[in-house]
Amino acid sequence: NQARRQMVQKVGNTALEGKDVNHKKALSRGGINAQSNLEIKNPKNNRSFARKSSGAMKSERSRKGF
Repeated sequence: NQARRQMVQKVGNTALEGKDVNHKKALSRGGINAQSNLEIKNPKNNRSFARKSSGAMKSERSRKGF
């Protein structure tokens, strides 16, 4: 939520409509909520990471090879 609020202030609410705010380096892997670590992505691309049974990411590389 904090990252999304920061992006709304930067680009406006209409630019984020239907989009996700992504952390370039995941918070669970030592990333931070700074503007330099945030980007806007389509939900399909942002939610495509392989997960372990615990819900943690297996890798920061998507299954699709992007």
